[in-house]
Amino acid sequence: MRKNSAWLPLSAIASCVMLFSSCQKSIVAESEKPAPYSTAVVSSDVVNYGEVIGNMELPYDQQFDGVSCRDINTQYFRGNRSQIPVREGNYAVRMTVRPGDFEPGTTGGERCEMNHYKDIQHGYTQEVPGDDFVYGFSMYMPTNWVTPPGWCIVAQWHHRSASLPPIAIHMAGNTMGIQFYTGLLKQMPSSWYANYTISQGYTFLNNPTKGVWHDFMIRIKFSPNYNGLVEIWHKLQWEKSFKGVFTKKNFPTMQTYTQAQWPSLDSDNHPRAPDNRLPWGNYVTTQLFTRIGLYRQPSSGTSVLYFDNWARSKWWSDIANNF
Repeated sequence: MRKNSAWLPLSAIASCVMLFSSCQKSIVAESEKPAPYSTAVVSSDVVNYGEVIGNMELPYDQQFDGVSCRDINTQYFRGNRSQIPVREGNYAVRMTVRPGDFEPGTTGGERCEMNHYKDIQHGYTQEVPGDDFVYGFSMYMPTNWVTPPGWCIVAQWHHRSASLPPIAIHMAGNTMGIQFYTGLLKQMPSSWYANYTISQGYTFLNNPTKGVWHDFMIRIKFSPNYNGLVEIWHKLQWEKSFKGVFTKKNFPTMQTYTQAQWPSLDSDNHPRAPDNRLPWGNYVTTQLFTRIGLYRQPSSGTSVLYFDNWARSKWWSDIANNF
């Protein structure tokens, strides 16, 4: 099995999440929120390329690169409506993480995540500077869900490099939030989180309801410069329209490194991976790939989440029509 070196040692990730708690804002100010979905209009620079990648109607190996986990037979389960909760269509997936569920050959925490690690898989192309995508997914927390202590990531956009994910959807206690580690890596760190130009966390949902599907729409404009954008909309499954819960604009949504730093960061040894170094002015960046599932700090308990309706498109209506 290949070694996915895009993950940091546990001590670095743990430090990262401790910072999340310290820099977390209680809720995004009303003036910073995007408009409700019913009146929202996507900027004209998002065009319709007719691309929709996602949902759970097909087995993972027909639409994802793979599932990152220790034992796919016991951690990942794609079931129908008679077996597990389903948001749309006929199938959803259950992701289970138990003590010791580390993916072989990787560092970091315990996980069960679907991923698009390859450059191209079933029509998927990895995100690069200038891409502007809308993502959608639904997540179900069972009624007995308890957020594991420490950090718990349910969706992330990760560079093809040995660094922290620049964008991660995070759960902490009775909240959901988003964490950014973007911009220039100022120096090769002993503690990664303290050395990015942007190291910020925000809460966008307090006390999320259990035993119900939560629907999310997320727009990301990918840029190493200060013209990036992230917007998040949310609703419960029975609600008719989305409510804007977070927006952040005019900031880098990708990471950059100096030419001298790159050799030690480019530790991707996947045999099918091309040179993913992307020159960016005097700096270097790289393409990103997505992960969705459950990735947590090692814990003594078992955590279970359900996911459905994962999709990505250049066109807003493609995603909105999935719900």
